[in-house]
Amino acid sequence: MKTLQILNSDHITHVILNRAEVHNAFNEDMMRELSEVFGKIQNDERVRCVILTAQGKSFSAGGDLNYMKSAAQKNHQENVNESLAMAKMFALIDECPKPVVGIINGSAFGGGLGLVSVCDVVLCDQKAQFGFSEVRLGLTPSVISPFVIQKIGVSQARRFFVTGERFDAHKAKQMGLVHEIFDDASKDSVVSHLLSNILANGPEAIDQAKVLIRKNQELKGTELTEFTAEQISKRRASQEAQEGITAFFEKRKAGYNQT
Repeated sequence: MKTLQILNSDHITHVILNRAEVHNAFNEDMMRELSEVFGKIQNDERVRCVILTAQGKSFSAGGDLNYMKSAAQKNHQENVNESLAMAKMFALIDECPKPVVGIINGSAFGGGLGLVSVCDVVLCDQKAQFGFSEVRLGLTPSVISPFVIQKIGVSQARRFFVTGERFDAHKAKQMGLVHEIFDDASKDSVVSHLLSNILANGPEAIDQAKVLIRKNQELKGTELTEFTAEQISKRRASQEAQEGITAFFEKRKAGYNQT
């Protein structure tokens, strides 16, 4: 890996952005490597949770400006193809069957907020700064917009997409972009508490819970009712659910509980 560090321990895969010298801005290599890693993770039964974080003082400054500048030398279809590759990368993370925890160790701007938005749970440093800075450069947050708007809603997007203003960790939490804020003293306990809760749960149930959330946005009316009824019927009869229910009555840990 040219742009990432991958660490595995105790059923957790750490995906670490590793371009600290350019504030972890992503280029073609990083997008390709993130797609490769998350493509493999989704089928790896050993992995129960993914932590997405970064080296250095910044989480991600978004798209590498040198990479963005090179767009002028490419034809329209080449630029479209690169943008589609970026969209695929975000979608792979967004649809990962494992819980993806973003530990935002520093500031995130532009496309970096796309990465924040596709994490299931987001923890951030109290000193972190955020901003949809694209408009400052004459750009728009196009590819990340579906993921961001799904996360923060239309009202917040209408303000921050057009102002490009910076906002802090507390504002990010208020608008739903971030779930928990940590400082140097509390970081380890906040992360440990979250991971212990995730690892106690059925991995298949977590996967299906994520599918359920997506389907609630895609389906309506009778279609949604039928889907939810079908899903819970399958889950009730599943080996994982029967193990969880049996463990509850026997007052023991379920076999899938890794805490």
